[in-house]
Parts: sequence; C-alpha cells; structure tokens
Amino acid sequence: MDHQITQSNKKFNIKTVSIIIVIMLTAIFLVIKLNKPPGLLLTEIQSEKISFGELNITAKGFGHFFSRSDEVISSKIAGRVEKILLYPGDSVIKGQLIIQLSNTDLDYEFLQQKNSLESLKIQWYEEDLNLDEKSNDLNDEVEQVELELKIKEKTNTSNLKLRKNGIVSEISFLKSESEFELAKLKLKTLKRKIIRLAKKQENQKLVHSKKLDLELSKYNNFASKISFKNITSPINGVIKQINLNKGDEITLGKTLAVIGSKQPDAAKIEFPQYFLDSLTVGMTVNMFYADEHISAQISRVDPKINNNYVTVEVSIPAQSAQSALIDMNITAQIKVRQLTDVYYVHQPSYFNTNDPYLFIINDNKITKTSVVAHPEGNNYLIVTLGVSEDDNILISDHKELENNIELNLSQ
Repeated sequence: MDHQITQSNKKFNIKTVSIIIVIMLTAIFLVIKLNKPPGLLLTEIQSEKISFGELNITAKGFGHFFSRSDEVISSKIAGRVEKILLYPGDSVIKGQLIIQLSNTDLDYEFLQQKNSLESLKIQWYEEDLNLDEKSNDLNDEVEQVELELKIKEKTNTSNLKLRKNGIVSEISFLKSESEFELAKLKLKTLKRKIIRLAKKQENQKLVHSKKLDLELSKYNNFASKISFKNITSPINGVIKQINLNKGDEITLGKTLAVIGSKQPDAAKIEFPQYFLDSLTVGMTVNMFYADEHISAQISRVDPKINNNYVTVEVSIPAQSAQSALIDMNITAQIKVRQLTDVYYVHQPSYFNTNDPYLFIINDNKITKTSVVAHPEGNNYLIVTLGVSEDDNILISDHKELENNIELNLSQ
C-alpha cells in the first residue's frame, strides 16, 4: 500500500514539474516576444534615395509690395485755406483737386498785370497802325509821283523834239525839263522815306516783341502763382496726410499733404537667416503674386537679423507690375549658388549637427550610421562621408529607432 502511494506521488511530482517547466518556458517566450523591438511596415516610413551630382540651392522667402517714396505736396505761395476736398484715406487720381487756397493780394497783382498787358497791346497796336498808315500814304504818294513822272517825261521828250523844230521855245523846254527833274527827285525822296519808315516799323516791332515777351513773362509768372492756389495730386494714389484745416493761414513752403502711391515700385522680402552671406545687391529674385510672376533685382540687403530672417529690398521696374498693389503678399525664390559632384538628400527630421547620423535602409534593415554632413539651403543635407550612391535614407522620424542600431522591417 505504501509502495503504491509512493509511486503515485512520484507521478504527481513529475507531472507538476512538467507543468511548471511549460509555464516557465511560456513566460520566457512571452517576455522575449514582448521585449523584442516592434517591426515597421514599409508603408509607415518615408525614405529617399541619396542623389549625386549638381544641386541648385534656392532661397525661398515671402514678403509684400510697397512704395519707396511718398509725394509730399508743399505750398508754392502764401495764402489762406479756402477748401479741403479730400481727406486721409481717400483715393486720388493724378491732377485731381485736393485743396484750394486764396490770396487777395496775388489776385489784385495778377489783375493789374493782366490789364497792363492789355493796355500795352492796344498801345502797340495803335503805334503799329499809325506807322502802317504812314507807309500806306507814302506808297500812295509814290504811285502818284510815278504817274506824274511818266507824264512829265513824255512832255519833256515831246518838247525836246518840238524845240529842235522851233515850235517850242527854249524857255518852255527848260521849264518842262525842270519839272521832270523835280519829279524824279521827289520820287527818289519818297522812296527813301519809305525805306526809313520800313526800318522804323521793323525796329518798333522788334522793341514791341521784346517788351511783349517781358510782359508776358510777368503775366505768366502771376498766372502760375494763381494756379498754385489749386493744389492737385501729382500721382494716382491715396491721401496719407492733410496737415491743415479750412481757414488756416499758410506760408510759402508749408507741407500741405502727403500722397502715397497705389503702384508699388519695390518689394520687401524675408529669407531665412542662413542665406545672409549669399544675398547680394543685383541678384535676380523671382516673385509670385496673384497668379502672376515678375523678376527684379535686389537693391538693398538689410544687415540686421529679425526673428531669424534677413530682409532684402527689390526694385520693381516701371510698368512691370501693373496689377500689383501696395501691401500685396508675394512669395519669392532666388538661386543663390550651385553645387557640383555632391551627395545630397532632403534633410531628415531627426538629423542633428551635434550628433550627425543617418538611418540607412538596405536589405530590409535600418542601420544607424554616423556620417559627416551639413545642412544646405532650406531643406537639403550635403553628405561628405558615410553614404554611397545606392543608399536609401530614412527621412521620417521614428522615436523607436533612436536606441536601436538595427531593426528588421515587417513585411
């Protein structure tokens, strides 16, 4: 009986030990399985094959259009503000009236000058008319004398023949001959008078012309001053300032208004600080706005850094951005340099210049590999050591890889 119990206990112990061993092995298996790094599906990662060759480094930025210079309108005469037709914020077109001034003294002087000019014109007209009449009278007299001269010439010729025939006495011949000579002398004198009168007319007209130019200059000067009472906009734009009120007395040279242009002539663009040393005056910038594109040159690079960005100013050629507006947003690109014979890839999100390494994917394995590399441009990484042309680089960031040198990929 005791022997049977002993045999039974032995069987129970062996069975129990077997169960315990199975449980222990199962536990070890589960522990190993649970501690095994999880695999990554191919669809869960983002990779990129490393490239070799030329790489154009392009700076990308953003900014807006603006106008470099406002039009400042200053008073060209002293006076009093009569009307203000536009105010800050109002749109204005070139030549549109903004302000009206008054100046009674100027109005009076202008009226005097106008009347003086009209009086001189009348006076000169009468003087010229008088000389013209004298010239006409002399010409009429010349015609009459010429007619008389022809008659006397015929009479004298006839008397000369008759004297030879004894029909006309010597005294009668001498008288007709004398009258003929006197007529010739009178005609000659009249022609000299006409010549002198013509010269006088010419000189008088020259004097009148010079005086007229002088008086017209005075008149136009007053007329210009009178026109300065109407303050108009020199450009199409927006009223930015009106520095006066109705009834104000203003002095010569006082600033009356400031007009801002609606048409931009420049752009401000911000690029990442990284490109500060690459941006220079004269470089071409491609700018994009409202489905349009223009190219222009950098005119200024601000040496100051603001929030990790460097600001450049770009001059916009006239008529090249007619649809652009002040403060309109733009994006910009500029080719800063070209690299040749380099290994490059888009910079992985996990890359750290203080601990430079890359996860390289080969044969369904991800291997953490130390490299010599540096960021270039907005988002490229230049690798000088540690990779080959056929390598695929893990671009996406996976925290579970940080402490794993090698990891199998799940299929």
